[in-house]
Amino acid sequence: MTTEPAKRQPLPWFAFNIAEYVPDTMRLTTEAHGAYLLLILDYYGTATPCPDDDFVLAAVAKLPIETWTRYRKVLEPFFDVRDGCWFHKRVERELADASRRLANAHAVAVAGGKARAAQRAAEMEKTTAKPRRIAAGSVAIQPTAQPAGEPEAQPPTSRQPAHSTLTKDS
Repeated sequence: MTTEPAKRQPLPWFAFNIAEYVPDTMRLTTEAHGAYLLLILDYYGTATPCPDDDFVLAAVAKLPIETWTRYRKVLEPFFDVRDGCWFHKRVERELADASRRLANAHAVAVAGGKARAAQRAAEMEKTTAKPRRIAAGSVAIQPTAQPAGEPEAQPPTSRQPAHSTLTKDS
């Protein structure tokens, strides 16, 4: 039985942690910084690591292949090259966190939708007159809710007569 990896969504943005980036990359040249950032941006934007193919890596880094082969030795230690791809620990962590947040938000939305549907069904059941059995062979009709805007009829109390008549003496 094979299990496919969870489909990850590309990130439309990511937090750029300067405190992590600067100390690790201070010895890179301007060109190497650009290539490194482009490799990371491609990873975030596609949610997949680059293949370990110098022509693809050079294209992503926007470098001629001859220049890329020089920078590969400098940039490769920032990645975990395995299974024919260039993985990046920070990007993997960000993508996993984003996938987890998306899955949680989806679960909350589904649960909320089910709760809302159940609530609506209960409200509909209350407002709809349905026959119900109260004893063997007899049927009673449930009263429907009073329409909005109409006053409810109140049963007579001991203080007010069941019906009153106005007389001249009143």
